[in-house]
Amino acid sequence: MDYSLVGFGGGSRFCLGYTFAQMEMKIFTSLLLRNYQWKLEPNQDLSLNSIPSLHPRSGLKIVMFKA
Repeated sequence: MDYSLVGFGGGSRFCLGYTFAQMEMKIFTSLLLRNYQWKLEPNQDLSLNSIPSLHPRSGLKIVMFKA
């Protein structure tokens, strides 16, 4: 069926909470960026793998510490 694998659905049955969820993700991300410092762990393979979606081959390993 169309939209069966889409997290928020689609078409006439599109999730009413989509906009709220998007805003929550933006707020959470901004709080992480504002209150923590990020540092990439060394010796990572950051070349891109395209299957099933575009992502670094070895993941993205970071160290986060309170600012």
